[in-house]
Amino acid sequence: MTFDQGVLLAILVALLGLLVWGRWRYDIVALGALFTASLFGLVPQAELFSGFGSPATITVVLVLIVSYGLTKSGAVDYVIPLIEPVSDRPFLHIAVLTFLAAILSMFMNNVGALALLMPVAIQSASKAGRPPAAVLMPLSFGSILGGLVTLIGTPPNILIASFRQEMTGEAFSMFDFAPVGGGVALFGIAFMLLGGWHLVKVRKNSAGLDLFDIEEYLFETKVGEGSELVEKKFRAGKLKDMLVEQKMDLIAMIRGKEEFAPPDRRRGVREGDYLMIQGSHGDVQQFAKTYSLTMHTALNQQNELQHAANTTLAEVVVSANSPLV
Repeated sequence: MTFDQGVLLAILVALLGLLVWGRWRYDIVALGALFTASLFGLVPQAELFSGFGSPATITVVLVLIVSYGLTKSGAVDYVIPLIEPVSDRPFLHIAVLTFLAAILSMFMNNVGALALLMPVAIQSASKAGRPPAAVLMPLSFGSILGGLVTLIGTPPNILIASFRQEMTGEAFSMFDFAPVGGGVALFGIAFMLLGGWHLVKVRKNSAGLDLFDIEEYLFETKVGEGSELVEKKFRAGKLKDMLVEQKMDLIAMIRGKEEFAPPDRRRGVREGDYLMIQGSHGDVQQFAKTYSLTMHTALNQQNELQHAANTTLAEVVVSANSPLV
């Protein structure tokens, strides 16, 4: 092995290791590998940034921009009415989702198409009482197969077209991949619909839209006599902040027949108050022991809280570009 080969191998191993580690952003890692290769003379400095001007790179970026725009435009709202009428029939439900994913993937990035349709698939499957796992894998295959049909469907098609243009002076057109890619896509989708979806393993306890059971981590605690929360005149705001620091949350406070959900931050904690705390069983149990709280398992008040007209409990995922971040 030559010195250059050894350096190149070391850079590739370090690159893969850093990507798996995930400590730094993947684009920073990639640029670092490029600069390191340039320092050792593996990449000529004159060609260091030539890849950013490649037609293939620009096309991929533009496809990603279009995909992002479609994802953020609310286009999914127009897709839901197409799915709901057939969601009660498994075959039609999966067929419509798979074909929609394939069609979208022909004209946008397949990851973007999948991101557009996943919420629709999960919501429609849950409404039909069907585990989302039964439709997600066919949806994924549909998006992959659809990308084979057109030039911009997948980055490899774009790269091949760019390379062909450099070698022959003539690139592939938009639908040159269709005769082969279309046949492969149709065959793959047909296999998926005729029997492939039956091979998808679906756990019997696979959850629907409710990805969790609120009762498993919503606990009712009672402020006991001599509790430090009363003696130190804790208010709801301070208590909530303290719970959040310990990966818990104060959902509601119940005092007699009065229910405060969420409680006013200025409301004081009194002996006999019921505190509805969200968190893991171990964390809540330790907190209750520390502050002389009695844990209860009376589900009636939990159910009343969960179904109250002025209260809604939901699990949401904060995306990377959310204003909350």
